[in-house]
Amino acid sequence: LKALECRANRIPYEEAMRDEALFSSIQERVFAGAKEVCDSLDQSDWDAGGRAFRSHPIHSDLVMKSPFAWRAFTKPSGYAGDKDMMLMILRNEDAGESNFARLMNRLYQTWPGAVRVTTRVAGMQGLLETLPSGARVLNIACGPAEEVRRLLDASPDRDIGFDLVDHDLNTLRYVRRTIPKRQAAPVVGNAYRFMKGDFRVVCPRVGIE
Repeated sequence: LKALECRANRIPYEEAMRDEALFSSIQERVFAGAKEVCDSLDQSDWDAGGRAFRSHPIHSDLVMKSPFAWRAFTKPSGYAGDKDMMLMILRNEDAGESNFARLMNRLYQTWPGAVRVTTRVAGMQGLLETLPSGARVLNIACGPAEEVRRLLDASPDRDIGFDLVDHDLNTLRYVRRTIPKRQAAPVVGNAYRFMKGDFRVVCPRVGIE
């Protein structure tokens, strides 16, 4: 991987982003390395294996150069899968401070977990398009609510209301900015508590504008 990093960073940006053979080589080496790591771990103690991997120079010197991987591991919002990670996946941009970092970022954003996010948003948008006029939707753990934004951008006159529930005030501020007020009501609530039967929520009057 270090050799591939040097190769990627020696050539111009546009050339590196178009070089399918280079990307495939990085992908193959990452997959092979991941398999080697998994095969070497005591599968009865994945936590110890994870700690060992995170302490290895490969993790800090190579993996964490991807902004996507950095966010997944450091969890700056305190949890995985925050709105910014979801938006990284949906925008699918070649982000990073070097050609190699951008290619590593592209790699992680094409893995099955990331692809499922994109597929889910498209599927949810398609489902919302079938709803009748006057419908109201409860969206729990809404995140950036990209499916709602896309629906209303394409059909701004649709008479559908949305209660957008999330525990993160920064996320609710984002949906307030990106989705029309008349069609969406941001609500503070926790999906994990809902699963335990605690359905208490707060409709904030201040703090999200």
